[in-house]
Amino acid sequence: MPEFRQNLVTGEWVILAQERAKRPHDHGAERSRCPFCPGNEERTPDPVLVVDGDAVLGCDWAIRVVPNKFPALTPEGTPTEGHVGPYSTMTGVGAHDVVVESPVHDDGLATYAVEHLARVLGVWAERHNQLFRDPRFKYVQILKNHGQGSGASLGHPHSQIIAVPFVPAQVDRELIRAEEYHRSRGTCMLCDLIEHEMADGNRIVYSNDAFIAVTPFASKMPFEMWILPMAHSRSFGQLDQGSALLLADALRAIANGLRRGWGDPPFNLVVHTSAPADGPAACASYHWRIDIVPRLVSYGGFEMGTGVFINAAIPEDAARYLRALVSADAC
Repeated sequence: MPEFRQNLVTGEWVILAQERAKRPHDHGAERSRCPFCPGNEERTPDPVLVVDGDAVLGCDWAIRVVPNKFPALTPEGTPTEGHVGPYSTMTGVGAHDVVVESPVHDDGLATYAVEHLARVLGVWAERHNQLFRDPRFKYVQILKNHGQGSGASLGHPHSQIIAVPFVPAQVDRELIRAEEYHRSRGTCMLCDLIEHEMADGNRIVYSNDAFIAVTPFASKMPFEMWILPMAHSRSFGQLDQGSALLLADALRAIANGLRRGWGDPPFNLVVHTSAPADGPAACASYHWRIDIVPRLVSYGGFEMGTGVFINAAIPEDAARYLRALVSADAC
C-alpha cells in the first residue's frame, strides 16, 4: 500500500508508491497496444466518468476518466497517521485518476477543436468538485504532463487528477500569502497582478474576454506562463461552460505557439486552486490559475539547495517572443 512520509526538516510530505514502478513507458505505442485507444477499454479500470462520443470523433465515448492502473495512492480506507521515532507517516489514501482526453491517439491541446477542449476542461472541473466532496480529501491537483521529458509515460493525450488527505505545504503557503495580502490591502493579490499586467503590457502573451496569459514577473523557468481568469474566482471548480470555451481558446492558442516555436516541446500544466467550498484548502481571497512550464532546461544543485532559481530567459523578452508565436494564429 502507498505511504506518505513527512520530511522532518521541511514538513513536506512525500509519497512512497512501489506500484508506480510498474507503469508502462511507451510514447511510440501502436494504437493496437495503447491502453487508452478505442477497442482497448478493457485494459483500463472501469471509468468513473464518461462523456459520450459523437460522429466527429467516430467513437461512442469522447472523454473517459478512469482510476490510474498504477496509482500513487489508493482510494480504499481512511487516512491513518503513525510515527516511527521522530518521523510522521500516513497511510497512502487518496484518489488518482487518468483523464483520457480523446479517443484520437495523436490529438492534443494544439489540435483539439475548441469545443472538445472545453468539454475536457468541464470534466476536470466536475471531477475536481466530486473529489472535494469526499471528506477524506483536503486538496485536489489537476495536472497534465505532455511529452517525453515532462514525466508522461504514454503518448496518448491524457491528464491526471490526484486527491490527497492534506493541504500540501506549497499550496498552504499560497493560501496564507493570498489571505495576508487581502488582509493588509483589502484586495485580491492576483486581481491586482492582472490589473498591473494589463496596464504594463510587457509580459502579456495572450488575452481574451475572460482570461489573460502572462510570463510571471519572477519566472522560475524559461518561457513559463500563467493563465488567469480576469474575474475573481477562488476555485477552478467554479468554471462554467462559457468560461470553459474561452479558456480552451487560450490553451489551444498557447499550445500552438509552443509547437510553432519548439516543435511540440514537453511541458507541464498544473492547476493552482482553492477548494470550491469551506474547508482546509478554501480561501475566499485566493485566485486560481494555470501554470504552463515548457521543459526546455533542467535545474541544478543551486536551485535544489536553495529553492532560488536561475532563469536565463528574461520574462519580458520571453513574453515578446511567445506573443509573436501565439498571435500568428490570428494572422
